Amino acid sequence: MDADVEMFKQSLEEMELLEKQQAAYINHLKEPAMKHFAGEISLMCTIPGIQRLSAMCILAEIGGDMKAFHNASALVGWAGLRPRNEKTSEKISSRKILYGNKYLLQMLVQCEWAAGVSNKNSLGKKYYILSKRMKSQKAMMAITRKLLVVIYNVLNTKQPFDETRNMQPSAA
Repeated sequence: MDADVEMFKQSLEEMELLEKQQAAYINHLKEPAMKHFAGEISLMCTIPGIQRLSAMCILAEIGGDMKAFHNASALVGWAGLRPRNEKTSEKISSRKILYGNKYLLQMLVQCEWAAGVSNKNSLGKKYYILSKRMKSQKAMMAITRKLLVVIYNVLNTKQPFDETRNMQPSAA
């Protein structure tokens, strides 16, 4: 019994140490990010589902200058979110997404979950509409793809998110 209590105390101490290290790392990450990308971070925080930390992580992966990508479709392809179409005689056998930046994909999926659970924003409404006619995983990837296109448009135009402008159907 005493051994269990001692192990529990050690586990709590280890968890507190990890939380302290995580907070120190996040503070260390915030300083250069806010110094170099303050405008981009504030623009990205206007998008539903994106908070300051997720904006910093996304910017760490894609950069703040969207001139590196010709259009939103190029960014979607680089991230690995463009579905490949394997066709044989007009029959589509697979629509799996391609391999891409797994860290960016994980962060975008988390942001999509934050935006998709709410039926109050346009991304959440679109997720619920899509999930009625397809599997929820496919709807999630479609909204994740749309979120990346919105991020591209916001960073490219340097204007905050606006549902009427940014949620129009796109080619990506």
